[in-house]
Amino acid sequence: MNNMQEIKNLVGNSVLRVAADSQLEQIQFEDFAEKNLSECEFLCFYFGAHWAPPSRIFTTFLDEQFYQVVNKDKRVAEVIFVTEDREQEHFKRNFLKMPWFAVPFEDDSQ
Repeated sequence: MNNMQEIKNLVGNSVLRVAADSQLEQIQFEDFAEKNLSECEFLCFYFGAHWAPPSRIFTTFLDEQFYQVVNKDKRVAEVIFVTEDREQEHFKRNFLKMPWFAVPFEDDSQ
């Protein structure tokens, strides 16, 4: 994937992922890009919020019908979640159910 600086301008200096112990782990953008975007063909941004029931329903659909399917044999697409939540705890509760990455809640880039 090209244009890493443009992507960094969109997402900021770091992204989050859910670690094995269900804690949020912050990853520097350069490490994220090298390990997760170098082979990807598509980068998708998912805007959603815990307070919006359609968003919670769509999260499951996006994971099962898109993310797992297109990435079955190799990583083709990566998703970055951008929250519209108003409270950090709501963001965390929502994001803990997602297998992809997120812009940190407090990041002004979002």
